Formats: sequence, C-alpha cells, structure tokens
Amino acid sequence: MVVFVSGYINDLSAVNDNIILRVRVLRSWTQVIFNKPHVKNLEMILMDENNTKMQATCRMANVNQFKHKLVEGAAIKLERYSLGEIQPKYRMVNNALRLSFLRNTLCEPCTDFTGSMYGFDFRGYKSITDLQMEEDGQFVFPKEITELVGKRLAFKVSIDEYNQKKMLPVFTVLRLSADVDILSALTSSVTPMKEGEATSSKCVGISALDLESQTDETVTPTNVLKSTATSPPVKTSSGKRPSDDGPSTKCSKTKRQIVDIKMEKNP
Repeated sequence: MVVFVSGYINDLSAVNDNIILRVRVLRSWTQVIFNKPHVKNLEMILMDENNTKMQATCRMANVNQFKHKLVEGAAIKLERYSLGEIQPKYRMVNNALRLSFLRNTLCEPCTDFTGSMYGFDFRGYKSITDLQMEEDGQFVFPKEITELVGKRLAFKVSIDEYNQKKMLPVFTVLRLSADVDILSALTSSVTPMKEGEATSSKCVGISALDLESQTDETVTPTNVLKSTATSPPVKTSSGKRPSDDGPSTKCSKTKRQIVDIKMEKNP
C-alpha cells in the first residue's frame, strides 16, 4: 500500500510521486497540440510554499473534471498524479519535471496555503543584465539576442501561407540591416506626413533593388544615393509629361516599389 506524505516540489522525482503537494495555480491556459488542432490540453504553472515552480498538464479527456478547481490563484492539494521529464526546449520554468493529472488524481482546495500569491522573485536590475550563467529561476538570453537590444534594425521576413491565413505575428527573419539610409527610407514610408511637408529633402530614395543589395549576406554596398525618384520625368513624344496624359500604371507601380521590401512567399 502506497503511503502518502506531505512534501514540496523539490522532493519529487520520476520515481517519488507519493508526495501530497500544496501548491498554487499561478498560470493556466488551453494549449492546442501541434498537428492536432482538435486536441486542447490545460497547461499550468504551479508553485509551492517555498516559491518553487513546476509545469503541469491536464489532458483534454480530464479537463472537464478539474478545470473548475484549476483557476489562476487557487491553492490546492494534490495526490495520485504522474510525473515525467520535459525536454529543455519546452520548459517554461527551471524544472525538468512536469506533473500530469490522472483520472483518479485527488485535487482539493487548500485553505491554509501560506505561499506567495503571485510568485514574483524580485532581483536587482544589474543582477539580471549582468547574468552570465543560468541560475535557478533565471534564464540567460543568447548573446546574439542581447546584442540587438537598443539598436534600430530593418528586418526582411518571410510570410508564408499559414501566417496569412492565421494572421500570426511570428515570422522567419531572412536578413537584417542597420544601414542608415534604409532605416530612414522605411521610417518615412510608415510615418504620417504633416501637411505641407516636403519629402524630397528629407530622405534618399531607395529602390527595392537597393534594399535587396544592402540586406544580402555579403552586405555589398550599392550606390543608394542615386534616386530616380528625384529626377524630373522625361517628356513623351507628344511633348507632355506622363502625369499630364493621365495616371501611368507602370510609373505608379515603380513608386510603390521604391521603399518596399520584397516579401518572399514560401512554396
């Protein structure tokens, strides 16, 4: 017969799951399984009275049985659950174990829980920014990411069909550039223009070809100072400028492409 004893999250192991846990539900959300959109599990972050955190999951088949007890902020006592290890790339807290709710899991309110309400771990600003090695509860961002902080960059991204249909704000970055002329042209193209403000002296006209050359892997400089946008239009055989004859489809298309970044659509 299994004997259950009171304990904490740090007492758990893959073979030691007879602990009666007193925890608070810090976060809970519905998670759709990849390639199985009809499967929606309930995922949680739990915290014990020592402010130790771990992930937990409740399979879709058991969600209706427990969801009214697993609301954010609720303190609960847990028995008869299972434990498993999470792969590092799926960990949301610095704990390799994940608790799973079973059909016979006992989940009762814990009225005398003495732990924190929100689980904040306050630290000094410099202790976070100067962190070189991963510590308990604190992850280190890759150097390639931290070096981008505070910089202004132009990103060339790939938007595939899935992004377009689902309107997901997550894209694949193909290239990036810190070129001042490119940033100025892109900024002026998305900044509302004040009435009477001229643009010919504000920034240099940059074509899509210039953007492509400035953001390729070799970062080969091109003559971006040459701009066809500032040159006077050539007169036609009738002696009139193209704008006098009416709107030109070709000219309009060229103007739209001056500061456009070519978006590549995945096959």
